[in-house]
Amino acid sequence: MLAIRADAARAMPGVIKVVTAADLPPLRPTSFMAVVPGLKASPYRCLAGDVVDATGVPVAAVVAESPSLAREAVDLIEIEYEPIPAVSDPERALESGAPLVHPELGTNQAFSVPMKGGDVAAAFARAAHVVRARVEHNRIAGAPMEPRGVVAHYDAGTGDLTIWSTTQNPFLSRADLASMLDFPEQKLRVIAPDVGGGFGVKGPVYREEVVAAALSRDLRRPVRWMSTRTEDLLTTLQARAAVSDAEAAFTADGELVGLRVKTIFDLGAHLISLSIVPPLSYSIHVLGPYRLANVELLNVGVYTNTAPTGPYRGSGRPVGVYVIERVLDEAARVTGIDPIEIRRRNFVPSDAFPYRTALGVAYDSGDYARALERAVELADYPKLRREQVEARGRGELMGIGVSAYVESTNVLGWESGVVRVERSGRVTAITGSSPHGQGHATNVRADRRGSARRRVRGRDRAPRRHAGRAASHRDVRQPQRRPRRERARARGDRREREGAPARGAAPGGERR
Repeated sequence: MLAIRADAARAMPGVIKVVTAADLPPLRPTSFMAVVPGLKASPYRCLAGDVVDATGVPVAAVVAESPSLAREAVDLIEIEYEPIPAVSDPERALESGAPLVHPELGTNQAFSVPMKGGDVAAAFARAAHVVRARVEHNRIAGAPMEPRGVVAHYDAGTGDLTIWSTTQNPFLSRADLASMLDFPEQKLRVIAPDVGGGFGVKGPVYREEVVAAALSRDLRRPVRWMSTRTEDLLTTLQARAAVSDAEAAFTADGELVGLRVKTIFDLGAHLISLSIVPPLSYSIHVLGPYRLANVELLNVGVYTNTAPTGPYRGSGRPVGVYVIERVLDEAARVTGIDPIEIRRRNFVPSDAFPYRTALGVAYDSGDYARALERAVELADYPKLRREQVEARGRGELMGIGVSAYVESTNVLGWESGVVRVERSGRVTAITGSSPHGQGHATNVRADRRGSARRRVRGRDRAPRRHAGRAASHRDVRQPQRRPRRERARARGDRREREGAPARGAAPGGERR
């Protein structure tokens, strides 16, 4: 970027402030939810300085009395660019002589992480069949029902900073914002209202939240930013964008005895807080529900001049599942074994649980063969195969897809919560699970007749840290029901003790 001229925008009536990278206060680097050994982290600048290294990176921010005035002022900003070489293909980015996205790093490779379990060489040496599959996982962009937005309000009187953000993880956002802004976390409040869907892309902290907060502190007044649908596409993280080359060793009867996979992950131009989560999640899920003692993975992260990638609709799970399932289908084709049968032969047996994979991942329980048999029964698989033969006899193409997968439900590794019994008998639950379309705000009846009704309420303040919600589903479990006679006694006891604290607890006490 050779020059940026913003004088006309600054002089426009109704414009409060125009800032470029040089005008922002010092900001700390972004925090990472997950890292890998030897990671070469790219700088994540909230506003571009001398170089704009990807589409969607902002170069200036305008604060005005209305959105329309702000957009008019943006159109008055003149920027003079000098084109520089770029690379958008992750494999080409690894080639010698490829343009460097971040010259200061000296390479486009952000990380290279090998993972191994068992004796892979011996497994391939004794294999009757070696099958190979190349899988290109196309880049995709999330499009929630509502785009991203943020309101920041700094109260100069109290020194408190309040952020209303369309985030899936208000508690993680609070921690990351406090770190990047060098602001006391106890003075920062992040509120997640109805966010309009997320599916992962609203998990990390973005530039706009940081810039809005910094400008609110500077101006001593609220600052609001709401993206258009086009801006949301350009600035929100994307996903997948990986290439996998796999080879697998099978015995003559279709047993999978060895697996090698190299996967190149396109990280885009910058790392955000959750960028490394999909590669790690992929490594957990690529082995699927199959018994396999010999595995060798190589995961390579690469910078390109494209939008950052991160969690979206599975966060690495679809990449891993697609790889192993393509391998099983290719093995079925080579060996002549039915795709259902070859999976059945390689499932972890139900009596092997708890089971630990060759890479050390623990599976607590499962009966994969039983689940597959039920799916075969419901689909009437034999009938489908007969129809397929008939269709092909008529010159028609009819395919039958088969897939099995195992999903981990605790990728982030931790969570906390509080259940409080109030003096009134009301129960308040505080959880880090922030809703973004799942319908957490619901009513739970204590019994079928509804004699005790307690509202589940969300809280944006909590005494502990939380991991938040990253997935598109939730699990709400009802407490175990007591016999009706015992429940009647409990209600009678409660009436007798009305207004008194529960046994073993102080009034309004907490139990975690």
